[in-house]
Amino acid sequence: MKSFEFMSANRIIFGSGNFNQAGKLAGQFGNKALIVTNFPAGAILERLEKQLSDYQIHYQYLSISNEPTITLIDDGARIVRSQTFNVIIGIGGGSAIDTGKALAGLATNPGSVLDYLEGVGMGAEIRQSPLPYLAIPTTAGTGAEVTKNAVIASFEQKFKKSMRSPLLLPRIALVDPELTITLPPEPTAYCGMDALTQCIEAYTSKKSQPFTDILALEGIRLARRSLLMAFQNGQNLAAREEMALCSLLSGMSLANAGLGAAHGVGAALGALFGIPHGLACAVMLPSVMQANYESALEKYARVGEILTDNAFSSLEDAAKAGIKFIYQLRKDLKIPESLSTLGITSSDIPLLAKNSGGSSMSGNPRQFGEEELVQLLNNLI
Repeated sequence: MKSFEFMSANRIIFGSGNFNQAGKLAGQFGNKALIVTNFPAGAILERLEKQLSDYQIHYQYLSISNEPTITLIDDGARIVRSQTFNVIIGIGGGSAIDTGKALAGLATNPGSVLDYLEGVGMGAEIRQSPLPYLAIPTTAGTGAEVTKNAVIASFEQKFKKSMRSPLLLPRIALVDPELTITLPPEPTAYCGMDALTQCIEAYTSKKSQPFTDILALEGIRLARRSLLMAFQNGQNLAAREEMALCSLLSGMSLANAGLGAAHGVGAALGALFGIPHGLACAVMLPSVMQANYESALEKYARVGEILTDNAFSSLEDAAKAGIKFIYQLRKDLKIPESLSTLGITSSDIPLLAKNSGGSSMSGNPRQFGEEELVQLLNNLI
C-alpha cells in the first residue's frame, strides 16, 4: 500500500442552521473582522452583521464581483496589512472563499500574491501562519472551504494559477446548506457539476489514496441522487443538504488527490475566454471520461456503478454507462454540450490546448500529448 497524507480545514462544522454560530466562532479570534464576499446584500449578510454585533465584533467589508485577480488580491493585502484585523470571514461562492484565503495568507507574509503563484511567481512560500480564517460557502460547488489553495487569475496575462500552502487551510469551515436555498437553477447546475467533476477526477486521479477514494465515491453518490433535484426545486432542503455535503467532500478529495483534464482545460477556458468554471468543467467532463476510462478502467467502472445504481457484467460496460449518465445529466441540467456554444472556434483550439497544462493535468490517469488534446478539443467544436 502506498503511503499518503491527508489535510483539511482545522475544524469543519456542517449542517442546516449552523450559520447561527458564525458570530460566536468569529469572536473567539478577537473583535475586528474583515468580511470578504461576492454575495449580494440581503438577509444572509444582515444575519451575519447582527451576529457580529451581538458579540461586539467590529467589521469591515471587502466586496468582489468577479474572480480574484492579482490586482484585487494585492489591493486587499494592503488593507489587511494596514489595519489590525483578528479574523477574516469569507462568505459566498468559491471566488469569495479563495479571496479571503489569499488575504489571510498575505496579511502575515510579505510581497505580492504573484510571488506565490505556481508556475509564474518567484516560488515564494507561505511561512508565517495566516490570519485566522472562517470560510462560509453559499454555493455547493468548489469545496474551497477545505482546500489549501486559492485560484488567482490574470486576464491580462491569460492565466489562472494557485497560491498553495497547507497553512492556507481555513481555521474553520462553516457549511450550512440552508445558505444555498436561494441559489438560482443555472448556478446550482454549474456549481453542482463542478463538485461532481471534482469527485470523479479526484477518485480517478493518479494521486488518489484510500481516504480520498472513500470521500469522492460518497460525493458521487450524493450528486447522482440530488443534483438534478436541487436544480429542479431549489427549496428542496434535503437535496441542498446532500449537494452541500458533496461539495465539501469534493474539496477534501481534490485537496489531497488532485484533479484531472476536465479541470485542466476548464482553467484555461476561464483564463482565456472568461467561461465560468463550473460550466467549463461540465462541458468537458463526459469527453474527458470517454478519453480516460481505459487508463483507469476499474475506477471508472466503479463510478459507473454508483452513477447508475446498477451492476454490470463487465468493467467496460459499467464505465460506459457512467459516461452515458453524465451526458444525460448535463442535458437535463440544460448545460451546453459543445465548446462552440461557448463561443470557442476551431482556430482557438491550439491556444486552448497549449494553456491546459496546469497542475490539474498531473493527476489525470492518461497523459495527453498536445496533439491528442487538440483532437479531443476539436471533437467538442
